[in-house]
Amino acid sequence: MPVLENGFDVMAALKAGTADHHRGVERLVPFFNEDFSLESYTAIFVAFHGFYVPIEERLSSLDG
Repeated sequence: MPVLENGFDVMAALKAGTADHHRGVERLVPFFNEDFSLESYTAIFVAFHGFYVPIEERLSSLDG
């Protein structure tokens, strides 16, 4: 794990700083529930794809 010269553990700080966000996403998108189906996964994947493709297209068109 990356540790800076001053002893700061970047990965530990990132994990701790985003833990609440990860728990929130896991409540909304129950990947680890026993009843999570292929159909549910497909619906989420399609939604993510529909969200990220236009963003990536727009970002790739920007200069710099």
